[in-house]
Amino acid sequence: MEYLITSAVLSLLFGMLFLLSPEILGRLGEIGNRTIMVLDEKLTNLHLVTGLALLILGGFIIWAILPYGALWYLHSIGLISLFFGFLYLAAPKGLKTLSTIFNVVLLSTDEVVLAVRKTAGITLLVAGIYILYSIYYLGAK
Repeated sequence: MEYLITSAVLSLLFGMLFLLSPEILGRLGEIGNRTIMVLDEKLTNLHLVTGLALLILGGFIIWAILPYGALWYLHSIGLISLFFGFLYLAAPKGLKTLSTIFNVVLLSTDEVVLAVRKTAGITLLVAGIYILYSIYYLGAK
């Protein structure tokens, strides 16, 4: 029950934040967009270890999921791991090229969030109120 109360309070707080202060929301976006670590540089130096680890992990995932037909979609995670493991081992420079191609920002999520901030704020407020109402209603029974 505590997680519901926490989610309701957070929903109400962020809903108010979206509606009342876009400046604070923009500053939070700037803080969240700071680069902490460039993973490409760290993994390029260890491409052999990273490639082997991804190959082992991908093979294990596929092997572990094989008996469970209902979990067929999890094979894609293993295949992706195997693909990048082979790339790290066979073509680390090609992986660097792929990284520079995919690092281009096509759509800024900050701009999208600020464009729909009123709708998102109202939705979060309604969700928080609904969660609190549900908690009250469930607690009354």
